Amino acid sequence: MNISLMEDKTFRDSLTLNANYWRRTMNNFPTKTMWWERHVKTGIRQIFRKEGAIRNKERKDLENFYYAALYDAIRTPPTTENIATTIRRLTAKIRRLSDQQMRGVLIDTAENDAVLNEDITTYHYARYRKRSKARQVSQILDNHGNIQNDKSVIMNIFTTYLESKYRTINSEEICYKKMTACGMPKIPAEANTELELPITMEELRTAVNKGKCGKSPGPDGICHEYHKQMWNCCKEDLLDVINMFIDGAVTNDKKNMGIEYVCQKHATP
Repeated sequence: MNISLMEDKTFRDSLTLNANYWRRTMNNFPTKTMWWERHVKTGIRQIFRKEGAIRNKERKDLENFYYAALYDAIRTPPTTENIATTIRRLTAKIRRLSDQQMRGVLIDTAENDAVLNEDITTYHYARYRKRSKARQVSQILDNHGNIQNDKSVIMNIFTTYLESKYRTINSEEICYKKMTACGMPKIPAEANTELELPITMEELRTAVNKGKCGKSPGPDGICHEYHKQMWNCCKEDLLDVINMFIDGAVTNDKKNMGIEYVCQKHATP
């Protein structure tokens, strides 16, 4: 998801128009949660992909047009018109297009390396290339201790490892009771009433504001910037969906599933 699109007011307005259209289809789904999961989130992802593809093509076409005009200006014999001014204008337009494309470098920049409204420099680009290279896995050891360099083999090793790590383990209810009886701290009984109250709009707004920008999206592929900048558009629907989980209106194996991972303890970690 290209979150730089959220900086464009025209794109945000198109998201608002689509949100109004999505609400008219809510009655086609048995629950609002299913409507949000299957229709709204899918629509958001499709809009971002489509708009990104269109703008990338338009940028390339416009850049080629400016380069062609620049070459024509250079080859044009000197006349009364100031050719130097024309060349400077075309060069500035090409540079502006390049700066817009490189805005993604700042999105992936660490918070202590970025300044508000700062122009992109060689420092940011070098840091961006360094991070990208560090995140690439070029080789890995398999179960037999052999180094593997093939991309498909590396992906297969990662997939097998994650499947074994997060596979479903059937546990009996008595196991959970034994775990809770091991001296784990418990909340006081009077706090149950407070915890079972529906989430308010102020609590939801506080949680959304605490989220940091420029982070990886969740499993649904929607970035946190969407909820921040489209807050007035999605706040009511988002609050209703979350409170449906609290009320128990949504009960299925996928929503109730949790991941538990046992970490080995060391005396000197």
